[in-house]
Amino acid sequence: MLLQRTAHTYSFHVVLNPRGIERRLIMAAASLSARASKASDTADVEMFKSFLRIKTVHPKPDLDGCITFLRQQAAEIGLTVAVHEFVPGYPVVVLTRVGTQPELPSVVLNCHMDVVPVEADKWNALPAGEDPFTAWESADGKIYARGSQDMKCVGAGYLCALKRLLRETFKRTVHTVWVPDEEVGGSNGMAEFVKSDAFRALKTGVALDEGLAHSDDKYVIYYGERTALWLRFTAVGPVGHASKMPKRTASERLGKLIEKFHHWRVRSEAKLAAKPQLEIGDVTSVNVTHFYAGVTSDGGKTFAYNVIPADGRVVVDTRVSHDEFEAMLRFVDELCAELDLQVEFLNGAGGRPSVPSGISSVQSSWCRLLTQQVSKYCPTVKHAVFPAATDSRYIRGVGIPAFGFSPMRQTDSLLHDHNEYLHRNTFLEGIDVYEDVIRVLSNQGPEADMPAKL
Repeated sequence: MLLQRTAHTYSFHVVLNPRGIERRLIMAAASLSARASKASDTADVEMFKSFLRIKTVHPKPDLDGCITFLRQQAAEIGLTVAVHEFVPGYPVVVLTRVGTQPELPSVVLNCHMDVVPVEADKWNALPAGEDPFTAWESADGKIYARGSQDMKCVGAGYLCALKRLLRETFKRTVHTVWVPDEEVGGSNGMAEFVKSDAFRALKTGVALDEGLAHSDDKYVIYYGERTALWLRFTAVGPVGHASKMPKRTASERLGKLIEKFHHWRVRSEAKLAAKPQLEIGDVTSVNVTHFYAGVTSDGGKTFAYNVIPADGRVVVDTRVSHDEFEAMLRFVDELCAELDLQVEFLNGAGGRPSVPSGISSVQSSWCRLLTQQVSKYCPTVKHAVFPAATDSRYIRGVGIPAFGFSPMRQTDSLLHDHNEYLHRNTFLEGIDVYEDVIRVLSNQGPEADMPAKL
């Protein structure tokens, strides 16, 4: 027996600004613990745990095991299964429920199968005998596992919601898409998929993808993201005994490079401090993630500390805001000219980008509908630029609106962190949210595909 959710009457306070729209419900925040239980809750949580136990962790994710799991789920829900492989070893899985009006553009629900590596000894919240892939649940309902937030909760939420909706009709076809390599750039998965006839055959009208957890009581819908530039700089210079001081050594020039990037980071920090309404996605972030120099004859086990190295490399991870994209590319060119450096663009496909990551209109019917549905569950819904990178950028890049959203409110953000967890009530509320979202999006007529009125 399904228990009815209490109805709420609410109104919106809408604030328009250049960074997006903030909608606030004038009502008390609903506690996650107050959610009415449903008959499927236990089975839904167990399915989620089973998904988490599949070790789709880099560098050798168990994608075959994940595909077997997805086939089992599809059989239970009545979804068709297609597996595409554009690069050997990188399958893209599509589970489909055909709508009653399949000529309408479809709804795509995207999820990446892969997760980032773990340092199991740092997961100090786990008891003896448990690890980041046993999906251990604490007495207070926290499910600890790699991928619990990023982003297996989203994919499991899609499937559980579709199972609940099994007896309802959809006008539009709904596809869930499962990609293999988002965590390492997506160049062999979604980047190739969007260029294929298989993707075009989906006739996508709108796509949903991942968002972030938030410790306060809000949901955030992401309509775009910063452009990720992973920049590897190489310097070559004079060598010699380390008692000398030759001009413009490789290490000296790379040190100046780091200093100049640090100045950019300081400016971004100052912007955030001066304007508290800004989000991290509104500025450019800068981090040096790799620095290599030194003379070694044994692969880096030992170094000759009294020899000036002939070359060196620095990798800088920048996530560039839309309004600073051109400025960042000029900055990189100027640094290479001034410091005599070579640069490689490491992330994604195609090398140096010519345009920033795309954005989707928050004024579109799709975004308004998504906002209305998630607002039923949370007092505050904001629209923002995603601070990192997701496979949504490839979908937006072919002109399809895509929105990132993960229903994880009142939850500390622990993606890629030790002790990553998701509370069972948060996961279950997420299914409720996706049930409403899928029901509404899949039953829109052709008017939803009209361009947004600005």
